Amino acid sequence: MNTPTANYPALPEDVASPESLVLAVYDAISGPRGERDWNRIRSFYLEGARLIPTGLRANGDHGLRIMNIEQWMEGARDLFLREDFSKLKSLEKWIDLAK
Repeated sequence: MNTPTANYPALPEDVASPESLVLAVYDAISGPRGERDWNRIRSFYLEGARLIPTGLRANGDHGLRIMNIEQWMEGARDLFLREDFSKLKSLEKWIDLAK
């Protein structure tokens, strides 16, 4: 998984608008347990991009982690191989709430 994102051009329909990009990201990471289209996921990020998830640490403190897309994919892969995952369902709930 150590390939620069620049080698993976995004599908035009994935990046046609901010909304289509969010939907494409959620579509790419959602699905039944198993592998994902890692190259499609790479195509959403500029080379050198950082992801900064935040949340509670085991000791109860709030914290953050800084990682590149390859590091995120390495950690996410274990989750995706173990269980079904759907961000699309949570996005649909937020869209419904916004109406």
